[in-house]
Amino acid sequence: MTAPVALDPKVEQSCDFLQDVTKQVVTLATAVLTFTLTFLKDLATNATAESRVLITLAWIGLVVSTIFGLLVLLSMTGMLGRSGAILDIYSKPTRALSFLQLLFFVVSLGLALAFGATWESP
Repeated sequence: MTAPVALDPKVEQSCDFLQDVTKQVVTLATAVLTFTLTFLKDLATNATAESRVLITLAWIGLVVSTIFGLLVLLSMTGMLGRSGAILDIYSKPTRALSFLQLLFFVVSLGLALAFGATWESP
């Protein structure tokens, strides 16, 4: 078994920041999903067909964002677990997964806000 390699402090800090941001976006995505599902009965009673499509697409996007966030964390774990590998959070897979996580999250928030704007109160 090889001894663990000491990481450069800047590399370690950038990994920590990426991990923290990823976890925060996953937390926000699941919180928005949980909040909207909790109040579904209140929200759906006066929702139009278009509004229901918007909130459904927002839910799907939030779940996909969460999945991409988990894949980012798994990608980072894989980089750390490889012996002799250079830790690079700017690798194409990690960058792509992070970008997709944030893209789906932002688009889903926009869809949820559009749902709120089109929702008609009783």
